[in-house]
Amino acid sequence: KRIRDSAKPSSSIAIPVANEGEDRSLKSQLRAAEKVILQRTLDETGTSLEGKRAAAEILEISESTLYRRLRELEML
Repeated sequence: KRIRDSAKPSSSIAIPVANEGEDRSLKSQLRAAEKVILQRTLDETGTSLEGKRAAAEILEISESTLYRRLRELEML
C-alpha cells in the first residue's frame, strides 16, 4: 500500500544517503542518521542544560546517554 504525500507524518526526517565513493557501510549511514536526529532535536530544544534534558526526554534516552552520543559523534 502506498502512502500519499498528505498522509506522511510532518515530523519525517531527511536521512542522508552516502554517495558513490563515500563510506556506504550500514554503521556509517546509521551514524549519519543519528547525527541528523540529534541535531534536529537540539535545534528544537536548544543546547542549554534544560534544552539537552528536554532532548533526552523527547528521544527517550537518559541524559548521560545523550551526552555520550554527542561526544562519540563529535557534536560536543
